[in-house]
Amino acid sequence: MNFLPLTAHISDIAESFWKKAGGVTCWPCDLERAIALVLPLDIVLLSDLTIKRIEEWFHQRHTYYQFPGKRTRLHGCLLVYRGVGFVFIDGSDSKEERLFTLAHEVSHFIVEYVQPRLKACELLGEEIIEVLDGLRPPSVEERIESIMSAINIKPHVHLLEHGGTGASARSSIWQAEDRADELALELVAPAEIVLSDLKATFDSMSYFECCHVAADILTQKFGLPGNVAKTYARQLAQALTGGPSVLSSLGLE
Repeated sequence: MNFLPLTAHISDIAESFWKKAGGVTCWPCDLERAIALVLPLDIVLLSDLTIKRIEEWFHQRHTYYQFPGKRTRLHGCLLVYRGVGFVFIDGSDSKEERLFTLAHEVSHFIVEYVQPRLKACELLGEEIIEVLDGLRPPSVEERIESIMSAINIKPHVHLLEHGGTGASARSSIWQAEDRADELALELVAPAEIVLSDLKATFDSMSYFECCHVAADILTQKFGLPGNVAKTYARQLAQALTGGPSVLSSLGLE
């Protein structure tokens, strides 16, 4: 996961999200409530989450949808259709894991679904929604315009299981995951706030001291899972201290 440097675009998206939701009143944030206020997403907790479990959930509600793959254990899954979606979360995970999974899947929804739809509407008009939702095929003019504008006007039904054999396919997956991780972190533990907390804790810290303190702040205040907190802490410490000195790397300071 590569969280830093944070792009202005990502921080703007996160700031806009929380502004629409009424802001953050405390940390860890109540992301589920904010989503209910801002986005057309339903959140579903299922224990031992797999594609098969998600299919069964839909079948119980008389909706029959078949995904590729059955056995893979999932932390989360996003399914979107005609402007609304479901985020499935593994209810067996810890609350910290569930928080980050939710933030990650919501970030996919915002970056890969909401933002492109807004761009398409801006360039092609509101009527393009019918094409995006699969209600009608695109006109010749819409096809040409979408190619020129690099907008995908194919209906976005769900996110497929990550895979692909070519380097370009793997690269696009990595890029999508990095963007989702970056926005997820900015939603639940904004870099500016975490760095401010770090600076207020100590005037001067070594890189490794900063890593330790940052990881504690990220887990205890912001509710991140330990593995994510440690990775994010290292990158925050790098940004704050410039990285480990030779002496600290040798354990001599």
